[in-house]
Amino acid sequence: MWEIALGLVLYQLGLSFRRTALVLSRLGKDVSHVAVWYWNRKAGMGLKPYHGPLPPVIVVDETRVRVKGKDAWIYVALDPRTLRIIYLEPFFRRDEHTTDLFLEHLVEEYGKWPREVITDGGSWYRVAFSFWQIEGRISWKVVRGGERSVIEGFFGEFLKRRVKDFDSYFPQGAWRA
Repeated sequence: MWEIALGLVLYQLGLSFRRTALVLSRLGKDVSHVAVWYWNRKAGMGLKPYHGPLPPVIVVDETRVRVKGKDAWIYVALDPRTLRIIYLEPFFRRDEHTTDLFLEHLVEEYGKWPREVITDGGSWYRVAFSFWQIEGRISWKVVRGGERSVIEGFFGEFLKRRVKDFDSYFPQGAWRA
């Protein structure tokens, strides 16, 4: 099931179906680009990379998935007003460095800094965002519930449920790509 979740995420990040299949094959799951296309279609996610302007306020969070028995983390930035995913990126660690990389890549993608970033109280956010606050680049706010609940809903009710439902209909051993 991890290969489906990662395949959906990699495509959302802008990789082609063929490149996504290549990445998965390097991780030990030989699948065709047609399989990746099929997953995206059947998952009904309709995911297309967001190309609008960077919202002034974003919510950032991460969730854990298992890849080849290892923890991997999908970081997501979401617009709390429109509930659109504006950026996401997978990492094999969750720490201050990956949090900082995620923010730097977001800024590279949009060419500017968000005015305010909302997160939970994870220690990996504290170090990374404290530095950018001192630099005067962003305002960082820790929120539990409220505005952050939209991203938790995305992880629980959308991403993980969709992947689980998809795996129920197309179990890992039942298909050959």
